[in-house]
Amino acid sequence: MGILATFGKTATKCTFHGGSNMSGETLSFKIVNVNLSLDEIPDVTLAGTEITGKQLFCSEDIGNGTHLGVDRLRLLPGEKFPKHTHPGHHLLYIIKGMGTVTIEDKVYVTVPGDLYLVNGNVLHALSAGETGQLLLSFAVPHKHLSDASRILIVPEKKKKRNRA
Repeated sequence: MGILATFGKTATKCTFHGGSNMSGETLSFKIVNVNLSLDEIPDVTLAGTEITGKQLFCSEDIGNGTHLGVDRLRLLPGEKFPKHTHPGHHLLYIIKGMGTVTIEDKVYVTVPGDLYLVNGNVLHALSAGETGQLLLSFAVPHKHLSDASRILIVPEKKKKRNRA
């Protein structure tokens, strides 16, 4: 299985063998870029939001048109990622800053080093604290940050007002 490791401002694509896809076939990925500066990867605005990120890695097809991908997302101080769902599973790894992740209706305080699994089609949201937040999102299936079909934003329900 291929994965991207980051060290400071350098991103390195690594190769691991012996993983398998859902049908049990062995997977392997080629090393594509070594010591690629993060400054060379363009910032992209995530479709439907004002949040920016960098697509760090997207695998070759691992079966049925599915890709494994890793994105680095940056939330500015107080910025909120709207409630949304994805068709696939993903891991959220908190690199820097504090905030919250809401999965379904449960709110978790996030700190650097935390890792959260969000199953596919589960409603979730992120919110950065006063210093902002930097995180990695590992996803299967992966779609580019600018792809409008990447996430389905769920509109907030309006609270009913009591009329007296």
